[in-house]
Amino acid sequence: MRSFKLVLVTMGAVLALLVGSCGPSDPDTFTQTCQRADECNRLQGTSVNDCVETFQTEVRDLTPSEQADFETFLQDCLELRDCSNFAFCLGI
Repeated sequence: MRSFKLVLVTMGAVLALLVGSCGPSDPDTFTQTCQRADECNRLQGTSVNDCVETFQTEVRDLTPSEQADFETFLQDCLELRDCSNFAFCLGI
């Protein structure tokens, strides 16, 4: 059940990135993810600040453990240097 909820949150955050709008766990990870998405031209007209706010909203209902898992997922994607691989990791 937890992994399904995490997938839904990931999809919601990615969808928000694509349509126009990135926590309690670690806002710096959200900022880094949104800045990287912007550098890779994946925010589609959304500001980095709006992206960060979207991530913060999406994780609000997660348990601390789920938030940590989501943050780890984002950090793993951030380790990918190539924009194509980064975008593929996020599904954007």
